[in-house]
Amino acid sequence: MRGLAQSIIPTITFCFFVVGCATTVNRYPDFSESDAHDSVVVGFVRSSRYLEQFEHCGEIDENGDLLTLCLDPPPFELRVEVLDRIFGAPTRRTLSVYTTSHYGRSSFETSRDHLYLFHLLSDGEATILPRYEYSALAFDKHGGLSVPMKSISDAPFWLPCSVASLHKRVHSVSPSSTYRFERDGWSESYFVDSERFVSLSDDFFRIVRGIDIDEIRRYLQGVDEITPYED
Repeated sequence: MRGLAQSIIPTITFCFFVVGCATTVNRYPDFSESDAHDSVVVGFVRSSRYLEQFEHCGEIDENGDLLTLCLDPPPFELRVEVLDRIFGAPTRRTLSVYTTSHYGRSSFETSRDHLYLFHLLSDGEATILPRYEYSALAFDKHGGLSVPMKSISDAPFWLPCSVASLHKRVHSVSPSSTYRFERDGWSESYFVDSERFVSLSDDFFRIVRGIDIDEIRRYLQGVDEITPYED
């Protein structure tokens, strides 16, 4: 599978990447979404690191009482290696991407074998990943990439809703975490619809529907910007 991920790189390196220099940032950047442009890319996380916590977190008033309790870990930086551009303007091959999550850095695997579809915003200086606006990807048995779906309406929430109509039956093979699940903790009502899954054993099942990355690429060709929830 490592070979499949690596094989993507040479075919696209000269197509759209532009060269630039990175600087070290220790705080979540000031960012104006009104001046930002969208891009959607396929890539993997090479590394990650925490930034300084937001200044208002743990703020104490003059009496020593806590004013703000932050339930998130600090914001963090992802070093993202871009393998393909699905939508938007050309981008660098390696990006410093800033984001937040209740689960912190543990939200992302740092491995070339774990690819993600990222929705990024850039204002020309900084690039952010809006909170949770990414999807883990899976390879099918033919080497294609898709977004796994737990149901026919389970498209990424940050894409237009009608993207869900692009779903098809897929046989995902890697990585297993994107398609293979333990039955424990799932409602039995989920398993009423046999079109959603295939049983692997009494304890595990595999989801069987997804959206092909190339279908998403074609869909977004007629879109000026990513507008979630609307069509």
